[in-house]
Order: sequence, then C-alpha cells, then structure tokens
Amino acid sequence: MKFAIATTAAALALGVTAAGAADWSFEDADANGDGALTLEEVQVIYPSVDEIQFNTYDGNADKVLDQNEFVSLKQAMSTNDTRTQSK
Repeated sequence: MKFAIATTAAALALGVTAAGAADWSFEDADANGDGALTLEEVQVIYPSVDEIQFNTYDGNADKVLDQNEFVSLKQAMSTNDTRTQSK
C-alpha cells in the first residue's frame, strides 16, 4: 500500500496525465523489471485505474498485466482520453 501511495504521488508530482501516459512503454511502466505490471505500477501511469478495471484487462487472472494486456488497457485509456478531450 505504501508503494501505491508513493508511486501515485510521484506520478502526480511529475504531471503524468492520460495524454502523457500514451508515451509510456511497457518497459517504462515495469518499475521492477519482472516482465509484468502490478496494479501499483499501472497506477503510476493511470492513477484512475482501480482494481476492477485492472482485473478487466488481466485476461488470465494472474493479478498482473503482461505486455499484450497492457496494450489493451493503454488503447482503452487512450480512447477514453480522446472522448473526454473532445467534449
């Protein structure tokens, strides 16, 4: 939990927005380099992603996102950001 708070605070301090998150690669998000993204690592880029949304993209239910699952999440977040900006 402390990690989630610290990483979210860091993301906010750096001004990470959904538009800026589009520039992040899987490797950028994978803070510990283990080849999988935890909810906390995803929240550094997308602070609004909650556990329910994260689990929606975790296709094999292993509690982490692999690269393909991350791409799906990233595309969905990009689409949502575009819709929000056009209003």
